Amino acid sequence: MANETDVTGTMYFKGNWDKSIIKRFVEVFNRHFFTGYGTYFTEIVDVDYDDNLASFNATGRTSYEVNLRNLNNWALNNDCPVDMNKEQFNDEWKPLLSEMYQNNLKIEIEYTDEAQINNRLVAASGQISVRNKNNQLSLSYKNLRHWQYPYNRTNLQYLGLCSDDDYPISKK
Repeated sequence: MANETDVTGTMYFKGNWDKSIIKRFVEVFNRHFFTGYGTYFTEIVDVDYDDNLASFNATGRTSYEVNLRNLNNWALNNDCPVDMNKEQFNDEWKPLLSEMYQNNLKIEIEYTDEAQINNRLVAASGQISVRNKNNQLSLSYKNLRHWQYPYNRTNLQYLGLCSDDDYPISKK
Protein backbone atom coordinates (compact mmCIF):
# COMPACT_ATOMS: atom_id res chain seq x y z
CA MET A 1 0.00 0.00 0.00
CA ALA A 2 1.33 3.45 -0.92
CA ASN A 3 1.70 6.20 1.65
CA GLU A 4 -1.44 8.26 2.15
CA THR A 5 -1.48 12.03 2.40
CA ASP A 6 -4.05 14.36 3.96
CA VAL A 7 -5.17 17.21 1.73
CA THR A 8 -7.24 20.36 2.14
CA GLY A 9 -7.78 22.96 -0.52
CA THR A 10 -9.92 25.30 -2.55
CA MET A 11 -11.29 25.08 -6.08
CA TYR A 12 -11.90 28.32 -7.99
CA PHE A 13 -14.32 27.98 -10.91
CA LYS A 14 -12.86 30.23 -13.64
CA GLY A 15 -14.79 31.45 -16.66
CA ASN A 16 -18.54 31.90 -17.09
CA TRP A 17 -19.71 29.20 -14.69
CA ASP A 18 -23.25 29.61 -13.53
CA LYS A 19 -24.75 28.09 -10.41
CA SER A 20 -26.41 25.20 -12.28
CA ILE A 21 -23.15 24.12 -13.98
CA ILE A 22 -21.19 24.33 -10.73
CA LYS A 23 -23.89 22.36 -8.92
CA ARG A 24 -23.91 19.66 -11.61
CA PHE A 25 -20.10 19.50 -11.65
CA VAL A 26 -19.94 19.11 -7.85
CA GLU A 27 -22.61 16.38 -7.84
CA VAL A 28 -20.96 14.39 -10.62
CA PHE A 29 -17.44 14.93 -9.26
CA ASN A 30 -18.39 13.85 -5.74
CA ARG A 31 -20.28 10.82 -7.01
CA HIS A 32 -17.12 9.63 -8.78
CA PHE A 33 -14.26 10.85 -6.63
CA PHE A 34 -15.60 10.82 -3.08
CA THR A 35 -16.14 7.09 -3.47
CA GLY A 36 -12.46 7.10 -4.21
CA TYR A 37 -10.07 4.66 -5.67
CA GLY A 38 -9.57 2.33 -2.74
CA THR A 39 -8.86 4.65 0.17
CA TYR A 40 -7.99 7.64 -2.03
CA PHE A 41 -10.74 10.21 -2.50
CA THR A 42 -11.65 13.85 -3.07
CA GLU A 43 -14.81 15.43 -1.69
CA ILE A 44 -15.94 18.92 -2.63
CA VAL A 45 -17.60 20.64 0.36
CA ASP A 46 -18.78 24.16 1.27
CA VAL A 47 -19.60 25.46 -2.20
CA ASP A 48 -19.91 29.25 -2.47
CA TYR A 49 -21.97 29.92 -5.59
CA ASP A 50 -21.67 33.71 -5.26
CA ASP A 51 -17.86 33.63 -5.39
CA ASN A 52 -17.58 30.51 -7.62
CA LEU A 53 -15.38 28.56 -5.23
CA ALA A 54 -15.50 25.46 -3.07
CA SER A 55 -13.32 23.87 -0.45
CA PHE A 56 -12.39 20.20 -0.60
CA ASN A 57 -10.83 17.45 1.47
CA ALA A 58 -8.91 14.54 0.06
CA THR A 59 -6.59 11.64 0.69
CA GLY A 60 -3.77 11.33 -1.78
CA ARG A 61 -1.78 8.35 -2.95
CA THR A 62 1.87 9.11 -2.18
CA SER A 63 1.08 12.70 -3.17
CA TYR A 64 -2.20 14.33 -4.08
CA GLU A 65 -0.83 15.25 -7.49
CA VAL A 66 -1.05 11.52 -8.36
CA ASN A 67 -4.83 11.73 -7.75
CA LEU A 68 -5.12 14.84 -9.91
CA ARG A 69 -3.18 13.31 -12.78
CA ASN A 70 -5.54 10.30 -12.66
CA LEU A 71 -8.81 12.25 -12.68
CA ASN A 72 -9.57 11.31 -16.26
CA ASN A 73 -8.81 7.60 -15.76
CA TRP A 74 -10.93 7.39 -12.64
CA ALA A 75 -13.91 9.20 -14.15
CA LEU A 76 -13.93 8.19 -17.79
CA ASN A 77 -12.23 4.81 -17.96
CA ASN A 78 -14.43 3.16 -15.36
CA ASP A 79 -11.54 2.63 -12.93
CA CYS A 80 -13.37 4.42 -10.13
CA PRO A 81 -15.23 1.87 -7.97
CA VAL A 82 -18.66 3.43 -8.36
CA ASP A 83 -21.76 1.31 -8.83
CA MET A 84 -22.20 2.36 -12.47
CA ASN A 85 -21.53 0.89 -15.87
CA LYS A 86 -19.56 2.59 -18.66
CA GLU A 87 -22.69 3.95 -20.34
CA GLN A 88 -23.81 5.63 -17.11
CA PHE A 89 -20.35 7.16 -16.70
CA ASN A 90 -20.49 8.59 -20.20
CA ASP A 91 -24.04 9.87 -19.71
CA GLU A 92 -22.85 11.91 -16.73
CA TRP A 93 -19.45 13.11 -17.90
CA LYS A 94 -19.71 13.68 -21.65
CA PRO A 95 -22.34 16.47 -21.60
CA LEU A 96 -20.58 18.16 -18.67
CA LEU A 97 -17.16 17.97 -20.34
CA SER A 98 -18.64 19.22 -23.60
CA GLU A 99 -20.17 22.23 -21.86
CA MET A 100 -16.94 22.95 -20.01
CA TYR A 101 -14.90 22.67 -23.21
CA GLN A 102 -17.24 24.79 -25.36
CA ASN A 103 -17.34 27.57 -22.74
CA ASN A 104 -13.63 27.31 -21.84
CA LEU A 105 -14.50 26.63 -18.17
CA LYS A 106 -11.55 25.78 -15.94
CA ILE A 107 -10.96 25.09 -12.29
CA GLU A 108 -7.94 26.50 -10.52
CA ILE A 109 -6.98 24.53 -7.46
CA GLU A 110 -4.84 25.37 -4.44
CA TYR A 111 -4.10 22.79 -1.78
CA THR A 112 -1.82 21.65 1.01
CA ASP A 113 -0.66 18.06 1.05
CA GLU A 114 0.59 16.64 4.35
CA ALA A 115 2.27 13.26 4.65
CA GLN A 116 3.25 12.69 8.28
CA ILE A 117 4.65 9.25 7.63
CA ASN A 118 7.48 10.60 5.49
CA ASN A 119 7.55 14.16 6.88
CA ARG A 120 6.47 15.74 3.59
CA LEU A 121 4.60 19.02 3.47
CA VAL A 122 3.58 20.58 0.15
CA ALA A 123 1.59 23.61 -0.93
CA ALA A 124 0.62 23.51 -4.60
CA SER A 125 -1.65 24.97 -7.21
CA GLY A 126 -2.81 23.78 -10.58
CA GLN A 127 -5.55 23.83 -13.14
CA ILE A 128 -8.20 21.30 -14.13
CA SER A 129 -9.52 21.76 -17.65
CA VAL A 130 -11.02 19.79 -20.51
CA ARG A 131 -8.88 19.00 -23.52
CA ASN A 132 -9.87 17.73 -26.92
CA LYS A 133 -7.50 15.15 -28.34
CA ASN A 134 -8.56 13.25 -31.46
CA ASN A 135 -12.16 14.39 -30.91
CA GLN A 136 -12.16 12.84 -27.43
CA LEU A 137 -12.82 15.16 -24.49
CA SER A 138 -10.94 14.42 -21.30
CA LEU A 139 -10.14 15.96 -17.95
CA SER A 140 -6.63 17.32 -17.73
CA TYR A 141 -4.55 18.54 -14.80
CA LYS A 142 -1.63 20.93 -15.09
CA ASN A 143 0.58 21.72 -12.11
CA LEU A 144 1.21 25.48 -11.86
CA ARG A 145 3.21 25.85 -8.64
CA HIS A 146 4.67 23.45 -6.13
CA TRP A 147 6.41 24.35 -2.89
CA GLN A 148 7.86 21.77 -0.53
CA TYR A 149 8.44 22.73 3.11
CA PRO A 150 10.32 21.07 5.94
CA TYR A 151 7.80 19.24 8.08
CA ASN A 152 7.76 21.22 11.32
CA ARG A 153 5.43 23.11 13.61
CA THR A 154 6.24 26.52 12.14
CA ASN A 155 5.37 25.44 8.60
CA LEU A 156 2.23 23.58 9.69
CA GLN A 157 1.06 26.81 11.34
CA TYR A 158 2.14 28.96 8.36
CA LEU A 159 0.08 26.81 5.99
CA GLY A 160 -2.93 26.91 8.34
CA LEU A 161 -2.86 23.18 9.10
CA CYS A 162 -2.59 23.68 12.86
CA SER A 163 -2.62 26.42 15.47
CA ASP A 164 -0.73 27.14 18.69
CA ASP A 165 -3.51 25.26 20.50
CA ASP A 166 -2.53 22.07 18.65
CA TYR A 167 0.94 22.23 20.21
CA PRO A 168 0.72 23.32 23.84
CA ILE A 169 4.13 24.28 25.21
CA SER A 170 5.14 22.77 28.51
CA LYS A 171 6.12 25.25 31.24
CA LYS A 172 8.73 22.88 32.64
